[in-house]
Amino acid sequence: MERVRVAVIGSGIIGSLFGELLKELPECDLRAVSDIDATVAGETAARLGVPSYTSTEKLLDSENVDAVVICTPEDTHVAPVIAAAARGKHVFLEKPIASSVDDAVRIGKTCSDAGVKLMVGHCLRFDPRFAAAKRSISAGDIGAVVHIRAWRETSVTNGLLYGRRTTLPLYIGVHDIDIMHWLTGGRVIRVFAEGARGRLSDLGVPDSIHAVLRFDNGVVASLCNSWALPRTQEKQRSTILDKGFEVLGTTGMINVEAENIGIRVQTEADIEYPDILYAPYVQGARPGVYRNQLRHFVRSIIDDCAPAVGAAEATEAVRVAVALDRSQREGVPVDVEASGRQ
Repeated sequence: MERVRVAVIGSGIIGSLFGELLKELPECDLRAVSDIDATVAGETAARLGVPSYTSTEKLLDSENVDAVVICTPEDTHVAPVIAAAARGKHVFLEKPIASSVDDAVRIGKTCSDAGVKLMVGHCLRFDPRFAAAKRSISAGDIGAVVHIRAWRETSVTNGLLYGRRTTLPLYIGVHDIDIMHWLTGGRVIRVFAEGARGRLSDLGVPDSIHAVLRFDNGVVASLCNSWALPRTQEKQRSTILDKGFEVLGTTGMINVEAENIGIRVQTEADIEYPDILYAPYVQGARPGVYRNQLRHFVRSIIDDCAPAVGAAEATEAVRVAVALDRSQREGVPVDVEASGRQ
């Protein structure tokens, strides 16, 4: 079997997990990991049994790889993409594609000009529930889509960690923005968002954003995002995630119960809902959504086909996220195309 040689750039929580999943894929040969923090890189490399680097360039010049999986913060995506594409390496890029529209466009053009594949990790497209919703809508089961209602909220732990680095729409809003584009086949053209401030006021960012989105095909959506839910026993997971997705059509509706459901673990200290979908442990392996999207990327290289989520679609999600943030800051509706050009 042909195996794709891969390196992971950025060895934090997601990079470390992705390295573990890549290590399990029979089509993949994990060759190295890197991180600007030598301790983080070394610990991840030791666990995975591969060399570690603190420099992307040194890794790419030292290891014979076919592709890279980039899991650095979104505002640092451009440099590793340029370094990889210049050496002819295919790129998997954790979402969002970038923290600005200009950087997103630059990343897409860089990979296109270099002739390398680019896939952006919008993982909901590999969630079997949303895939089933897509099939049902495409089959006409619920008629024409009329409205979408989505909400995705997480712990204040995340708001405190990431509130100075990124925005709420870029951090979690892009998940639902991308899936709305995918399910409807349309594109958001206008947004209006209001921010609610509270626990994160000292950071100068909203706790929550409520928004209305207008699509070019007439669909209207509401989106609620928050990163200020109560934390439990200092844990990022447990009772602190809340999310859902509803699609109303002219002849039916779809409701995606987006919580991880099916098991609850309750102790005297906490209530937790273990992950059974994205990267669960099952008989010594980790199947699930994240593994499936990484395998899709690897197979796109082996089979020489286009990855599921390319630069154009990922950039559209960033355009909308940027417009949402501008709308909540200025208190006015924002045209997405005009926002994207600024």
